[in-house]
Amino acid sequence: MPWCLASSGAAPSTIRPTRTNKSNYIISDSNVPPSPNDLHVANVVPTSGPISLAQAVAMATANNRDYQRQKEQLYVTALDLTLARHQFARQWFGTVDASYVRDSADEQVSYDAGLGFDQLLAGGAQISAGIAIDWARFLTGDPDTSLGSVLTASVAQPLLRGRGRKVVQENLTQAERNALYQIRSFNRYRKAFVVSIVDAYYRVLQQRDAVTNAKNSYDSKVQLRQRLQMEASEGVTPRFQVDQAEQSELVAEDSYVRAQQRYQQLLDNFKITLTLPTDAEIELDQNELKVLQKTGIVEPNYALEAAIETALAQRLDLANSENAVEDAERKVVVAADNLGAELNLVGSAGVDSAPKTKVERLQFQNGTYSLGLEADLPLDRKAERNAYRESLITLEHRRRAYQNDVDGVKLEVRDAYRALREEAESYRTQQKALELAQVRVGVSPILWEAGRMNARDYLESQDDLLQAQNNVTSALVSHAIAKLNFFRDIGVLQVKPDGMWVEPTETVKFESDKPILMMERLCKNYELGTVELKVLRDIALTINEGEYVAIMGPSGSGKSTLLNMIGCLDRPSSGDYWLGGLNVSLLDDDELSLIRGARIGFIFQSFNLINQLNVIENIEVPMYYQGCSESDSADRARELATMVGLNERLEHRPSELSGGQQQRVAIARALANDPLIILADEPTGNLDSESGSDIMKILLDLHGQGKTLIVVTHDDKIAASAERIVELFDGKIKQKSAAAN
Repeated sequence: MPWCLASSGAAPSTIRPTRTNKSNYIISDSNVPPSPNDLHVANVVPTSGPISLAQAVAMATANNRDYQRQKEQLYVTALDLTLARHQFARQWFGTVDASYVRDSADEQVSYDAGLGFDQLLAGGAQISAGIAIDWARFLTGDPDTSLGSVLTASVAQPLLRGRGRKVVQENLTQAERNALYQIRSFNRYRKAFVVSIVDAYYRVLQQRDAVTNAKNSYDSKVQLRQRLQMEASEGVTPRFQVDQAEQSELVAEDSYVRAQQRYQQLLDNFKITLTLPTDAEIELDQNELKVLQKTGIVEPNYALEAAIETALAQRLDLANSENAVEDAERKVVVAADNLGAELNLVGSAGVDSAPKTKVERLQFQNGTYSLGLEADLPLDRKAERNAYRESLITLEHRRRAYQNDVDGVKLEVRDAYRALREEAESYRTQQKALELAQVRVGVSPILWEAGRMNARDYLESQDDLLQAQNNVTSALVSHAIAKLNFFRDIGVLQVKPDGMWVEPTETVKFESDKPILMMERLCKNYELGTVELKVLRDIALTINEGEYVAIMGPSGSGKSTLLNMIGCLDRPSSGDYWLGGLNVSLLDDDELSLIRGARIGFIFQSFNLINQLNVIENIEVPMYYQGCSESDSADRARELATMVGLNERLEHRPSELSGGQQQRVAIARALANDPLIILADEPTGNLDSESGSDIMKILLDLHGQGKTLIVVTHDDKIAASAERIVELFDGKIKQKSAAAN
């Protein structure tokens, strides 16, 4: 069953972390079809062939018990959030009672039923309403029946203490923040988990390689001992050299047996990690280690200070620590509010039905109505004062903890950076040692024949070769894991939905100079029953920063699908899509949501404004989901509304605006988070010519300010205003031409 975590409901609260590029995660088992490149595995042993690294990681993320526990904890946090939101929902209640009463004079049958609701509003008002029905019949004496109903309603609105969204919705705000923190924590846990699986997988292969090396060393010593025995029998070699060779052979045999046992132990532990039984017959793919050996070491192009700067901007655990300071600041505001006087405006109404059995006729003219004030003076606020002081202390504690976490992140990055450099140097050193050992073993037979090497030297050369082989493999694996740990610690390691990781390229920041958008061999296919529909075919497209590009094509050419790809609303079936230096084709739904909200501004043909919100509130929506503060988002919204010429209509709702004015709101909303790209889909399609010209003038002015503008249109005039036109036909780019403007 699909489930999601997102901000919604009758009384939405706010999530407003400073680190806006980390605040809009969405969890979803999702309606978006998975990528065909994602791995889907069951908790079974493959029927044939060794388990590849990709399969092992996918099996672990699908079945590992601790990994599942972490996911379940995330779900439990989401449940807590739904309960917090439920406090602001309309809560219905209903009762039914029936009774039979008999005394010396009478018998009576009666029942009563009630239906109503309670609701807490975002501003603090408590509303309650209900209707009750009473029925009674006397069975003896003078039989009679009575039926009546009562309608009641009450409202209480705080005027001083407990008033306002920030105070009333604090628990909801904290629940939303807790859900966000848990998402971030799980995201970081997932990266650490994948690195641990890769580490364990390579360590098993490393030990398997050690077994092979030990077996080769043992076989060599067996051959040497046999040769020495033959030479000793002929009187060529002293007997003590045979004894030396035999003793070395026994040591090599013991090492070989121990290496096998160690390999089986590591393999069994890895089976448990994959939640496979220890008696399962599995084998890991040795080609994975061969690929690593063939590639050697590739050091990331990072200076230490750049790595620290990246970590401070990208680490999700540090974002949690920073946002905890904001939580403490809100708690101080709430605690200060509790120090004040309580003054509530209260009102109530009660209306009975007409006498006898006319239950449906409520006598409003005879009802009871009241309106008044309830006050609680702050004469004794010892507990509240203590709570306020505690909140101030907690705030200072959170601030110190954040600074300590900043220092901790810097230290972790420095340690990871040093470890990476150390492993790289170790690999180079061990590689040289291996080359020397191979040379020694290679010339040993020649020196032996020339009488310039004795048995001990021969045996030592083989031991040195074995040690050098194992050291090189260990250094190679250690460097690969150190590099993954380094990428994890600076916050740039990307983990795909199936658990596989992607090492960042040299450019790992969201922004890059040029190009800002690049698609390579991008394809998108849809399966319709048994038919595969190819919508986009080998798209190759590059758009530079600050460029204005128009996308055109007939209906069915793939424009809408390409728009979805550019806007990160869907993932390609194959190929790569780079946006601001990040390969977004490898991201999962949560990460695509992050990019979509922070880096792309959408302008739709049908405006897509929220009818219940005014101009300012509609413009604030994207900033709300990016965690901007309430005051900052309001100021930014007013600035954008003024920029598009709506400064006199800030409080108007969409239904009170013309089509051109609604599209101006949409443009301002698209600019709210200062996106990398403005993506406009037929922006003038629903407008008259004059309004359309005004809208295009605004868009052209934005392009003149350096904004990257991509417009999907059928209008030749609009396309002619672009710097470049990309034409689609049957899912392929037919031509890319300069606009005739």
